[in-house]
Amino acid sequence: MDFRLFIIFALLLSSCAQVGTITGGEKDTVAPNPTQTSPENGSVGFNEKSFTMDFDEYIQLNSPLQTISIVPGGIKLDAQLNKKKVTVTLGGDFKPNTTYVVSFNGTIKDVTEGNDSLIQYVFSTGTSIDSAEFCVNVTDAWSLAPMDKIVVGLFTDTNEISPYYFAKTGKDGMARFRYLRNGKYVVRAFEDLNGDLNIQPQERCGFSSDTTDIQAGNIDTVAVRMFNPTSKRKVNTFKTAGINRYVVGANFSLLDATLTLNGSPLENGELSHITEDSIYIYQGFSDLTEANLVVLKDTFVDTLRARITTKDKAFPLRLESIKKGGMYTPLDTLTYSVNGKISALDSSFIFVKNLADSSFVPFQLAYLGINQFTIVPLTKVEKGVVIFKKGAINCGSTQIMDSTGFTFQFGENEDFGVLDAVLSDFKGPLILQLKRGTELISERLCTGGTTVRYNYLEPAEYTFVLIEDHNGDGQWSGGDVKLRIQPEPVYRFSKPTKVRANWDVSVELRP
Repeated sequence: MDFRLFIIFALLLSSCAQVGTITGGEKDTVAPNPTQTSPENGSVGFNEKSFTMDFDEYIQLNSPLQTISIVPGGIKLDAQLNKKKVTVTLGGDFKPNTTYVVSFNGTIKDVTEGNDSLIQYVFSTGTSIDSAEFCVNVTDAWSLAPMDKIVVGLFTDTNEISPYYFAKTGKDGMARFRYLRNGKYVVRAFEDLNGDLNIQPQERCGFSSDTTDIQAGNIDTVAVRMFNPTSKRKVNTFKTAGINRYVVGANFSLLDATLTLNGSPLENGELSHITEDSIYIYQGFSDLTEANLVVLKDTFVDTLRARITTKDKAFPLRLESIKKGGMYTPLDTLTYSVNGKISALDSSFIFVKNLADSSFVPFQLAYLGINQFTIVPLTKVEKGVVIFKKGAINCGSTQIMDSTGFTFQFGENEDFGVLDAVLSDFKGPLILQLKRGTELISERLCTGGTTVRYNYLEPAEYTFVLIEDHNGDGQWSGGDVKLRIQPEPVYRFSKPTKVRANWDVSVELRP
């Protein structure tokens, strides 16, 4: 063999023996880009029935009926794909001297990685392209969090349900408009659940109180707060919730409602309000398989039915402390509740033990409502435990609670701090909530121009939520589109205020 041929053959064998990994290069993260449009993007005097867009790579269409839109509306769209080209057919009659914007929101994807973007094609039936821009910031009226995928419409009249222009919010809650005609518009936002681009009575909504004057050269931003539409009165809940106990919940106040259970009007001794719109009913159901409730308030009447199962009748007796951990103040009492109507308490099965010396101390026992009672040690106990033996509590049922105990600790005055909330920059009736983390510590009705004092606070960091109670009903109220009422303003003071033991702290809350 020729020596030169031998060397070449050896080199070939050497290269074949190398082991390696073949890669496809870096991952493609670039969305398809239009290289040419016909007619040209931004055309004026437009009177075509279709337009085409050529892209720089092979593409696929993603749900074109849902992802392609045109503003102003009134034009039907259809899209056809041929390799790298999309043809969009425009059906219907154009408005004269009007700028149209066709948006492809995630419609165009590449065939490899599925990259997409927002692409817009703009044309005018007149001699110029409208150039005004506008932004709307949409938040939840209660939580103040930005709202994503909300339709924001610009309407020419307050009675319209279909917007002249529309855009959708992003994760930042911003809806951005471009190519608008100068003019005055009514701004509304709505959760377009059925995708028809029309405001429906059942959809969450928000609106700007003032008509907005949009002009080219001025990029303004309007804030809109979303709320649930005003609902008809409804009793949402009626079910068993403990030993011979039902729970009733409604979307309106039940404070002065008349309740009838199984044909008999309920008396105060059988009712216990949980909140303004929820009630416990205490009445035996051991011999029932269902219960019928009638709720009457003013001219409103609602009838509900609850099934009663064997499991409901065997619901275990449960006891809990009203104080969820932490330290008791010198003004607190040891208060406990059960999940049924208390028929008897036997103090001979209840013990209060002083953990300092393991001695048992005398106490006073007193009823506090239908399902609550208090225990007051007759000698000073800083740290102790209340022990409940079997038979201590009777709820008129065969269920017997096992022995259980609750520890407690009473602090001295100097173990707690004082916090003053100064409301001098607010007016009118207010609702002030004090929170520790996510836990609601206190909710008070107050008025602007005053100072609200919180005594005996455990050392911790606290935040505030303040509501301007415009209608004075003692609770936060959403808005009403028909009556042009905005939701009551909510202020969330998320910067924590630190309370230390034996310190007085003052914080001024400002809008």
